[in-house]
Amino acid sequence: MTDAVLKINYPEAELFYKSPHALTDYSSVQSFTLIRSSIELFAYYNALDFSADDIKEFFSRMQINKNGKVFIPSVKKITGILECCMSGSENKLSENGGIYHIESWNTDGYRYEIIRLKSLG
Repeated sequence: MTDAVLKINYPEAELFYKSPHALTDYSSVQSFTLIRSSIELFAYYNALDFSADDIKEFFSRMQINKNGKVFIPSVKKITGILECCMSGSENKLSENGGIYHIESWNTDGYRYEIIRLKSLG
């Protein structure tokens, strides 16, 4: 594992994923969307180098309920989704030896939502 999960502001991330005032109900989105959103969050907190295990650890800490149980994706599922994310044009991800690197990633959605949710108090 890398130190990526240590860079995350977990109170903000919990607000993003679990607030009843959030624009997206993350308990009902597909696994792809959840894992992709974690990349945006990692980019926002400048955790640019991470492993599939880091994402698994992130979701383990977040305890997001999906379909009545805690969502903790397998490393295989995470790796498959990360591979799909490597071919983007605006959002760029590379991989070397099991470590993924965020070349560029649009974090405007996360930034906007955190500011909006904090303003609601």
